[in-house]
Amino acid sequence: MTRARAQGPPQGSNQMQDVLLDHQALYLEPSGKMRVFNMSDAGVTAVKRHGHRMRAGRALFYREAGNNYMLGDEKMTNGSMLFDQMHDWGS
Repeated sequence: MTRARAQGPPQGSNQMQDVLLDHQALYLEPSGKMRVFNMSDAGVTAVKRHGHRMRAGRALFYREAGNNYMLGDEKMTNGSMLFDQMHDWGS
């Protein structure tokens, strides 16, 4: 199977692109280092077999004291979505 692959930032750039395109992955290491790369067919198969599709389609990654956290959007008891409250989360 042949796939068109998106190009990331220029080689040697330390800037991360701000859009994750189809067939790309964002990998967060225990050290906090992030890496975006194009997925092979084998990688796509592994993700679909072992991963979980995000129902709301949004996620937040947070790091503190050497720990990585991932938060998915979810419906709150008042009917609003959790990430609709994000305007208070930044400093």
